[in-house]
Amino acid sequence: TVYNALRGLDWNALKMVDDFQMNLDKQKVKSAFELGSTNNQRRVYMVDAGLAFNVPYPLVLKDGRSVNLIISYDFSARIGHLVPPFKELLKAAEWAVIHNAPFPDINLDEFRRDGFKECYIFKDDHDPFVPIIMHFPLLNVNFKRYFEPGMLRLTKEEKEFGNFNFFESADSPYSSFNFQYSSLDFDRLAKLVEFNTLINLNLIKDTIKEAVERKRLTRTRSQRPQSVGERRRKYGVIQRESRFIDDEYVKPLLAKREAKTS
Repeated sequence: TVYNALRGLDWNALKMVDDFQMNLDKQKVKSAFELGSTNNQRRVYMVDAGLAFNVPYPLVLKDGRSVNLIISYDFSARIGHLVPPFKELLKAAEWAVIHNAPFPDINLDEFRRDGFKECYIFKDDHDPFVPIIMHFPLLNVNFKRYFEPGMLRLTKEEKEFGNFNFFESADSPYSSFNFQYSSLDFDRLAKLVEFNTLINLNLIKDTIKEAVERKRLTRTRSQRPQSVGERRRKYGVIQRESRFIDDEYVKPLLAKREAKTS
């Protein structure tokens, strides 16, 4: 819990309260959630939205926003750097189906064809009201060989700087539970994100142009609600691709780790 900012803030008295060590009455907690948006409550209860899924798509998919393009940098942790970086995106797609929000199919045929790369695009070619998603996961693919777009790493120092992966082990400096970075780890992360963006700069510009054109089309058309059949189809795609990641990558990796420890 935290003190309700709507009642004013006293920075000297402000402190966090660990509810995991408190015996909370369920009805009081329920009331706090219901009334926490007012200034009647001394404290408000807050929950990390990442407990559901770790990408904030619901904020931009609310009614009336009419978003046409989402450029998403998903730095969610994975159990291994060779696990496809789409689990959180699939959870967001499931949320969209449940709430009847416009969202493209997260079809992983592009990943099956091209493998790991810095950016994936998901869109609905038949419905301009569905936003285009540019998905930038946390991956080191071409950064290992290039220190700038088109500029190969040549020296030993340059190659060592780019030779790292994310989520290789529990003690990775990029673990979700690590909050301190060395200068090297920080510089690597910052340069990699910059590189992954720059090598896709033309793709970003082209996708923005496409989104603008789709926006123009929607001005003279009304958005049709998704049918129950369409939502069931989308949910089937989500389930299929989630099983693909689990069966082809997650389960074999966990079995391999278990075999090493036994």
